[in-house]
Amino acid sequence: MLIGVMTDRNILFLIPEFPNIGEYQKSLYHNDIPLGTIQIASYLKENADVKCDVIDLRMENDQKSHSYLASLDSEKFRIPFVKLLEKNVIQEYQNISINCYTSFQYLMTELMAKIVREEFPEKNIIVGGYHPSGVPADFTYKNSPYDIIVRGEAEKVLLDLFTSKKLDSKINFKNPQVMLADKVIDINDLPFPDFELYLR
Repeated sequence: MLIGVMTDRNILFLIPEFPNIGEYQKSLYHNDIPLGTIQIASYLKENADVKCDVIDLRMENDQKSHSYLASLDSEKFRIPFVKLLEKNVIQEYQNISINCYTSFQYLMTELMAKIVREEFPEKNIIVGGYHPSGVPADFTYKNSPYDIIVRGEAEKVLLDLFTSKKLDSKINFKNPQVMLADKVIDINDLPFPDFELYLR
């Protein structure tokens, strides 16, 4: 495992692949830019100087060398997934956020979180998106790999966690903490999404 220099206030967003879907579903779920994730990253950068990056497994899997990134077979998935994380210097990030937008991504989200917990136990693992917002119980079971489950809009929740310095080091919660966004952000208060973060 490589050792990198970690900076204060950082988060690496992971977007799961959609395994075992047909061509029609793939045409729907593979052709969108993850605007919500980019918007959150832009908000954190502007309001708390958080270093952000995004790894989208949907795009990585389009490369034949990474075809196992769509596999739910733990042993086939683990090696290319860990190599991808190390290539993108996961060592520089204390916080790993997995975005589970739909139930189609749930099993892949679970697999990714468990591997990150096993391979990089010092990381904080956060999960957000429509599925954890709607059914947080799917992520709070015994021995869950997650530290924080975000319900609702993540911008304010993550900003509060960063400004309170709770994400500066490893969280020591005994059980996953469900954190609910208590306010809806005025869209006029959001910065313009940093598309360069995703397209580079």
